[in-house]
Amino acid sequence: MEQFESELSRLRPRAAGPEWTGKIAAELAAERRSDRTLIAAMSAGALAACVIASLLIDQSSTSMPPSSTVVVTHEVPQHGSNVQAFAGADLDAWN
Repeated sequence: MEQFESELSRLRPRAAGPEWTGKIAAELAAERRSDRTLIAAMSAGALAACVIASLLIDQSSTSMPPSSTVVVTHEVPQHGSNVQAFAGADLDAWN
């Protein structure tokens, strides 16, 4: 086991060439861009949620005027009095 450990300690990794350094740098830059895009999208979503929540809170806090109730009474014709119902109809509304 000691011989194996001594052999491992003598080994030294080779220096990375310029093409490997460039490729690694490009990969790291691409990861940073995608992270920034994700952060920007998450920030925009959070901002939109805040705007929607503030609009809903503002809308619910404003007092709405009471709605007026309209009561419509209409005399319902009895069975067999279709002629009376037609005679009382507003013909201008049908045209």
